[in-house]
Amino acid sequence: MGNMETLHQSNFKVGAFSFYEELRRDQPIFPMNSDAMNHSWMITKYDHVKELLKSPSFIKDQSKLFSSSPQDTDQNDFNIFQNMMLDVDPPDHTRLRKLVQPYFNPKTIKQLEPRIREIADDLLNNMNQKHKTINLIDDYAFPLPIIVISEMLGVPAEDRDKFRKWSNTIVSASNEMDPDFMGDVEAFTTYLTELFEQRKSEPQDDLVSHLIQTEEDGEQLTRNELYSMIVLLIIAGHETTVNLIGNTMYALFEHPEQLKKSKG
Repeated sequence: MGNMETLHQSNFKVGAFSFYEELRRDQPIFPMNSDAMNHSWMITKYDHVKELLKSPSFIKDQSKLFSSSPQDTDQNDFNIFQNMMLDVDPPDHTRLRKLVQPYFNPKTIKQLEPRIREIADDLLNNMNQKHKTINLIDDYAFPLPIIVISEMLGVPAEDRDKFRKWSNTIVSASNEMDPDFMGDVEAFTTYLTELFEQRKSEPQDDLVSHLIQTEEDGEQLTRNELYSMIVLLIIAGHETTVNLIGNTMYALFEHPEQLKKSKG
């Protein structure tokens, strides 16, 4: 049986499935760490996970577990991360999810397909015009979701480059702290604040206008919740798409017979 150190080894993925199989069979509730301040477990069986998620004692809002003064929160630049749907419980989670649900349903997403294809084709054409080695992530996988998200939010085309830089800093912070992180977060929140004010006075057909209008209609969406909602869309929309494209191409190169079929 492996242990928690197994998860942090560089070759973990090689034996990951056998390790998970052992956990499900022999220790489905696996202690990840246990000290005076922290107790956490890895739960690997479906029925156990389902039961846990349905339990009213299972909460996601860490502020209910760790006390901090409101003054500390207000002065902390990280507050743009502290009001995400991922980290709150009902009824706040229900309220926040309801605000973006009209933008994320099968019908609405289907309507975005032609524009997303157009963006993807433009990026591919730009790559084909380069007479040198291209970088799949930098030239295609990263800009694709950022452009789509920018357009959904209503970020003007002339601001996309700096918006992309801030987005990259925010996403990278989950792996390692960028030396420009605090400066970029400050510039990002300043920009969003100005964008919010513009959309309040001149609403448009974009997600930011929709969220602000809903706030004014009495849904009590706070400014920090607005920041966090946009940050969540950037992280969720970027991270998943970039990794999917990169992992797909890696898998195809590892299985040339499948790559050949994809060209067929």
